[in-house]
Amino acid sequence: MKKLLSYSLFQNDKRETSYIAGLLASKEVFEELYPDFTVRVYLDDSIDQEIVQAFRRWGWEIVIMPMSDHLSGTMWRFLPFWDKSVDLWYAFDSDMMPTYSRRKAELYFENHSEKGFMHTKPWWDDPNVIYAGLFGAKREFNELVQAVIPQSSLENTWKQKPYYFWDETWLAKEILPLSKDKTFVYHIEWGNNITEGLREDGVFYLSPVVPSFDSVFVRHHLVERYRNSFSFTDNIFPYYSDGQLVRIDRYKETEDKLKEINIRTRLLYLEHKRENILRSLEIDASYCCNLKCNYCAHHGHLLSGYATYEQIERWSHDWRDRIYPECITVLGGEPLLNPGITDILDMVYRVWRKPDRKNFCKLVTNGILLDQMPPEFFDTLRDGGWRVEISSHFQRYQNIIDKNVKLLEGIDVCVRDESIHDKWYNIVDDKRLPAMSYPVTAWENCRVKYMKCPVLMDNKLYRCQYIACSFKALEQGRLGPEWGEVLSYYVPATVDMSDEELKNWVRCNNDYPDAVCQICHLHPQTYNLNEQHNDF
Repeated sequence: MKKLLSYSLFQNDKRETSYIAGLLASKEVFEELYPDFTVRVYLDDSIDQEIVQAFRRWGWEIVIMPMSDHLSGTMWRFLPFWDKSVDLWYAFDSDMMPTYSRRKAELYFENHSEKGFMHTKPWWDDPNVIYAGLFGAKREFNELVQAVIPQSSLENTWKQKPYYFWDETWLAKEILPLSKDKTFVYHIEWGNNITEGLREDGVFYLSPVVPSFDSVFVRHHLVERYRNSFSFTDNIFPYYSDGQLVRIDRYKETEDKLKEINIRTRLLYLEHKRENILRSLEIDASYCCNLKCNYCAHHGHLLSGYATYEQIERWSHDWRDRIYPECITVLGGEPLLNPGITDILDMVYRVWRKPDRKNFCKLVTNGILLDQMPPEFFDTLRDGGWRVEISSHFQRYQNIIDKNVKLLEGIDVCVRDESIHDKWYNIVDDKRLPAMSYPVTAWENCRVKYMKCPVLMDNKLYRCQYIACSFKALEQGRLGPEWGEVLSYYVPATVDMSDEELKNWVRCNNDYPDAVCQICHLHPQTYNLNEQHNDF
């Protein structure tokens, strides 16, 4: 019986090394949790041959894929659907470690479920989503796919450029309709006294192994296994897709292996003091927006004004040696409304990007104003290697976005459909009110916590955009006194905090709920912007 773990591995950009790091860090987890599985990696010539040879030495199957514009590398891991030799397989994201909780669900799927397809319940209960790295299939479901869906459908989805999430788009279009009534769905539920097993909704519920991210437990468990066998040296902090930065004690033998295969990865060699590592840091260049989206957690249709060049420069200099973000994101509101945006982008790149840092810079915009920007704006993006993410909120502006995307030639760009979103607050008599829910449960259901993207605003660090912009809206008198009371519970990080205080703040911000989380709904309402009309 052939059992398979399927991965894609490629580098569009030499900075995209967390995927290599994730696979390397998962090697021993495979041996622990999947001893009778074969690891298959689909990769191309963008991966160093020394790394490929290491995979071969470990007994992994390597499938060399041609570099091509006809099929996205993110889709390669789906090819086992058409492999008639495979009896059972699971798809993974390369930068996400396998976990004990997921494996518990998989074992139930393998041994006790008659279903042929398996995936996790989406975080915000969207029934039309299958996560590309969190599903599996048995032979009988593969045979159904082979009979109904041609392999060429992967290419057809990929041709729909420049849009993002081709892999999940294909799963939703092709696999989801086929998997109805054939799917085993699991969900890791946070809280106390969780009853594991199938429930009336047909979902298999599990509790996490420990009250922390599962991958932390897996890694620390494996480290403990080797503690008596190896001499430990310094520490490594690899980066995973779920945002968890896991501290790994690295033993000498591993150090030799890493040198041997010359891995240029996101495994950062850091001094002990550099513990305040963030997955991302967001800076709002503008508080206002040219769209008026009702759901907006940034309060973009309520706020006015923007941060000046001088303010953002001072904040950046104050914080750059206190925190270590993997990514710097400039956004809004609509950042292009800031008349100094070109100089701000240039300054942010120069201040935050250093030779010993692996972070990159990203601009998030709705794209409507791109045709009004001067040539030096685009030169700044190209020179700094910026990534531009365009949030497409309304279908009726898609033609404008499609036209403006052409202005970004030579710039890393993706367009994301943001027309369907969650709404986190209450509206009573046209007045925004905080949800006033139970904060622990709101945190458990929060999808933003997985992004781990604190906000730098007014020289303070806030847990998320919703909190930061609520403070700004309250300051501008755009929210009522109900907000003042609940926001008073929250303490942002300030530059005068001691190193120990800041370290604790970052840790709590990443991994624990806060009383202020009660401003969010326990189960946010899904909101379709294309059904609304007050966008300007």
